[in-house]
Amino acid sequence: MGGFAPTQGRCPCTPFFVLHWPEKGCIYSTKDKQIMAVFTGDNNDNVLIGSTDNDRLFGLGGNDFLDGGLGFDQFDGGEGNDTVTYSFFNGGITANLQGFGQNGLVSFPSLGNQSEILISIENLIGSQGNDSITGSAGNNTLFGGAGNDSLFGRDGVDVLDGGDGDDNISGDKNDDTMLGGAGDDRLLWIDGDGSDIISGGTGNDTVQFTGATTFAPNGGTKPGDDILTLGLDFNTSKVLLKRTSLGPVTLTLDSVETVFVAGVEGNDRLTVGELSATAVRLIQFSGLSGNDFINADNSVATIDANGGDGNDSLFSGNRDDLLEGGSGNDFLVGRLGSDRLVGVNLGGGSAPGRGEQDTLFGGAGPDRFILGDRGGTSGPGRDPRRVFYDDGNNGSDGVSDFAVIGDFAAGDTIQLVGSASDYAIQNVGGSLSRGSTTQDVGIFRKNGPTAFQPDELIAIVQDVGSGALNLNNRSQFGFV
Repeated sequence: MGGFAPTQGRCPCTPFFVLHWPEKGCIYSTKDKQIMAVFTGDNNDNVLIGSTDNDRLFGLGGNDFLDGGLGFDQFDGGEGNDTVTYSFFNGGITANLQGFGQNGLVSFPSLGNQSEILISIENLIGSQGNDSITGSAGNNTLFGGAGNDSLFGRDGVDVLDGGDGDDNISGDKNDDTMLGGAGDDRLLWIDGDGSDIISGGTGNDTVQFTGATTFAPNGGTKPGDDILTLGLDFNTSKVLLKRTSLGPVTLTLDSVETVFVAGVEGNDRLTVGELSATAVRLIQFSGLSGNDFINADNSVATIDANGGDGNDSLFSGNRDDLLEGGSGNDFLVGRLGSDRLVGVNLGGGSAPGRGEQDTLFGGAGPDRFILGDRGGTSGPGRDPRRVFYDDGNNGSDGVSDFAVIGDFAAGDTIQLVGSASDYAIQNVGGSLSRGSTTQDVGIFRKNGPTAFQPDELIAIVQDVGSGALNLNNRSQFGFV
């Protein structure tokens, strides 16, 4: 004990005997059993390490570091910027620095959810297991350590470091720093403000940017219209994600492989720049409802965009991209690469495209225009194959819903459901023409053998000329 001899006495506020070490603390005991140790710092920066029993650690003033060790302990950091560590524990913890009134609460799921109280603690170091750690309204530093951890920053200027493992990290308001560390991490920006710094670390990491809501006239909230640009920072190896609407936001991204932009329900707009010098390889966009716009014409990252509901305009980049318009009358442009273009909502049940008129341009490269799939629900009496733009009425010619393919060329493929015998190709003109009245052709699905069952229009292919398309040509048509 550092050369200090313990003195024995009776605590003035308890019926227990006390052994006191001046440089350590007090051990509270009965005549034959130690039951509690109290460790008290001073107004300097202290390091207090507890015993194997149930301890109480008081930091007082200064920036203190508290390690309770084994046992179920109580911590009071006092004034200053104080830290509690659970790095010695292997079982994983659930911690909330403001989960017990204004105090913190830490529980141990592997120990029957036994818990500890944290008072005036600003920072926390997690265990060797899988932790869930939530900060307070103040400024926090949260470190997950080993394991697959979840860190939630809340308000304040926070530093969130997942450490090793596949971590989920969420910032909030103010200027946060999120560090993924080793492992495949997911770092989420959720409708906050300020200028945040995000580094994925090693592994295959994803940053998710969730769109904003604004205050509605009735006092509630409503979806916001996000205007976003994704380009290079002054340091050209880093990515800068900027929002110029609804309050400016800047995210600086480093060592991030995937960027996921999730709109809410407003009219969202995302412009993607040339990011070849960065680690970003995939950009995902989900517009939800609203009339959304994405332009990635200079991007060398792969684009995976879903417009959601509304009339969306999606322009891909220079890789092999996937554009899904979702519900509504959408405009999709594939540009370079081998792109897949889907005008409808693939998760829209058994009748994708019903009531829609979508326009699809593949651009350069061998592209695939998807007009049907096998994504339906199978079962007795059900066909897992889904024909897009089918109005479901065998007595209708289906001219109210269809896709327009604007630039079909050699190397492109149209994907249909069934077989070539299920379809017919006919010239279209007049009100159905979308290009030259003599060069547009329609792809019709056969409804039945009688005149009362006209063929159903599925798509119009612009300016290809009569006889240019052959349903039996496997380089032009693919059937699923």
